[in-house]
Amino acid sequence: MEFTSILITVLAGAATSLVLWLLIRLLSPRAPTAGTSLPQPQPPSVPEKILVSKPSDADSLSPIPLIPRPPVIGFVARRDKDGHDIVELLKEELAPGKNQLLSLWGPGGIGKTTLAAEAARALSESYKQRIVWVSADGRADFTFSTFLDEIARQLNHDDALRLAIEPKTAEVQALISSAPTLVVLDNFETISNDEGKRCAEFLGQKSPHPALITTRQRVEGAYNILIDAMSPEEAREFLERLIQQSPDPQVFTPSMRERIIQTAAANPLVMQWIVAQVDLAMSLDDVLDDLAHGAGDAAQRVFDRSFDLSQLTDDGRAALLALSLFVPSASRLALAEVAGFGSDEKRLNEAVKRMAALRLVNTTDGGERLIIQGLIRELAKVRLMKDEHADEYRQRLVSYFLNYAEAHTQPTPEDWDALETEKDNLLNAMDIAFELRDWMSVIQLMDAINCDGVNGLLMVRGYWDEAIRRGKQALNVARNLSAENQIARFAHNLAITYQLRGELEEARRLYSESLEITKELANRSGIAANLHQLGRLAQDQGELEEARQLYNESLEINKKLSSQRGIANTLHNLAAIAQDQGELEEARRLYSESLEIKKRLGDQNGIAITLHELGRLAQAQEELEEARRLYNESLEIAKMLGNQSSIATALHELGGLAQAHGKSEEARRLYSESLEIKKRLGDQNGIAITLSQLGRLAVDEGDIAEAARMFREALSIFEKLRSPYAEIVRLDLNNLEANRAS
Repeated sequence: MEFTSILITVLAGAATSLVLWLLIRLLSPRAPTAGTSLPQPQPPSVPEKILVSKPSDADSLSPIPLIPRPPVIGFVARRDKDGHDIVELLKEELAPGKNQLLSLWGPGGIGKTTLAAEAARALSESYKQRIVWVSADGRADFTFSTFLDEIARQLNHDDALRLAIEPKTAEVQALISSAPTLVVLDNFETISNDEGKRCAEFLGQKSPHPALITTRQRVEGAYNILIDAMSPEEAREFLERLIQQSPDPQVFTPSMRERIIQTAAANPLVMQWIVAQVDLAMSLDDVLDDLAHGAGDAAQRVFDRSFDLSQLTDDGRAALLALSLFVPSASRLALAEVAGFGSDEKRLNEAVKRMAALRLVNTTDGGERLIIQGLIRELAKVRLMKDEHADEYRQRLVSYFLNYAEAHTQPTPEDWDALETEKDNLLNAMDIAFELRDWMSVIQLMDAINCDGVNGLLMVRGYWDEAIRRGKQALNVARNLSAENQIARFAHNLAITYQLRGELEEARRLYSESLEITKELANRSGIAANLHQLGRLAQDQGELEEARQLYNESLEINKKLSSQRGIANTLHNLAAIAQDQGELEEARRLYSESLEIKKRLGDQNGIAITLHELGRLAQAQEELEEARRLYNESLEIAKMLGNQSSIATALHELGGLAQAHGKSEEARRLYSESLEIKKRLGDQNGIAITLSQLGRLAVDEGDIAEAARMFREALSIFEKLRSPYAEIVRLDLNNLEANRAS
């Protein structure tokens, strides 16, 4: 991808969906944003005390628990070594009001997840459905951040995904603390040691409610409950239920049943596999004799026999091996391609039927997706490692998801939804491509899922941690290849994410690195892109003349390249500088010129942002109804695009209008909604702006302590960002304290 494509959305933060906070100039007549000249504060006209952490409607909604379904044969009660009913024990220890971390630990296939799910269902009413079920099964890249994301998503707070790890941790901690919440972390053993330790520490130390982990090893700091083989009585009941569903229960004589239990080591999953083999019209004596001579533990022996059975067929084995690569599940179309069946649906269905008969596969999403879980996945991966065609399976998976991603690269909600459905598989494909040293596929996948660093899935849908991690991965690949143009491009895109997070020095370093390379390569579009973004950094830190110079250099290059989008974006930012310096007619001219270009290009997001700025211009000239019209028009586009940053900004502006009209309650509501979104986005600059405005509302109401608290929070953020508006907020705070002292 050339830098000309980057210019489509990256040149100006003003034209991108998730860098809006880099572009908003004054969110109210007295509320600065980075890169603007701040007028001296004046007494606000509307008093109102603000509740900063006002719960949203989403907070009152109960999530839909993702608890696994009960076993088809029903639940068989289990007891621990002391004879206690394990589910009853869990219900008691995990009841609301308790505060401890429990762990169910034991071998694979022994029934830990089944017990945890039964207890969770029994506790569902007590927790008013606020049960979060997170499974790490099959997710090799599962991290602490992933864990927090899953909690936030299941509790209807997707916007928390965009936060950096520290504020995300605090946000999720507050979220689960707001009401009794039971968190279950399943398949803990598949998480890397460091990341797993952070997950356990969070549940054990930062949650005020009970939590449950299922794993194969003891968990330090938890109340560990060993789940071992079934007792003879439990195993007989479980096996009896299995046999009653068999086509010919009479085959299973009492002595054969005891042999099954013994051969399976009383492991419920292994007993299912054995019964499934017999159900395929095999002699029970032959099955048990074969298993007695196999290698490994009971699970290994039974799985290996299932895998090698002629009844599974080569297609069944191919589908099982392919399915072990998916994270965590596969669509039928994807599985057919990776297994090597092409588009032969009949062939796939027969293979799935064979796997299901041997109890090796499950379905999800109404049968539309296929999944293998826990121990089966682990054992299938071992077989895949030994398969001479293993790399072919991996290459087909990379190829399938690369084609899938490239078919959904448009910045539309529909394409973002399609990519999000397969997000884990897409990221897994990047990892597999990296392992295969298929460097170009790594680069192409990154281009497809995060395109220009702004309009891709990872940034738009808030997976900013992944955007940084994958951005570094792609940048390292480019450096390994000594591909200078790719290095410049990925450094530029990664810098955007750092800039959004407020890590401006790292952003500046990466932009500067990218600029030097593009100059060496005489890549004019790349030079223009980096000059523009460096201009944004200068503007954010109040260095307006430097910003203007950098923008003009970028604009000249774009004009020579006839890059209409680049021209429109730079005109917009030059207009912002003119507006900040009180050159309102010049600002209006530049905004209008930018808007016309964006309309010709159909750039809806760019149109929304420029409408917003024209609204702010109208407000500055006291054309308040025109300002309201423009803000609302911008807000409608933002809602259509699902752009949370734009929505937050428009809400703040409308709050400013309400404040100007003396509508304090409405102003408070709008500011609060805006602040909540900004906090979830991790938009530090925007948070500081709204906090400072809320401080002024508190001043008008006479709540000096609240105002001081708001100003201090805003000042701390502005100082961290090295924003020139720190001085203005400091002046607000000093004036407030001086007046209080007098």
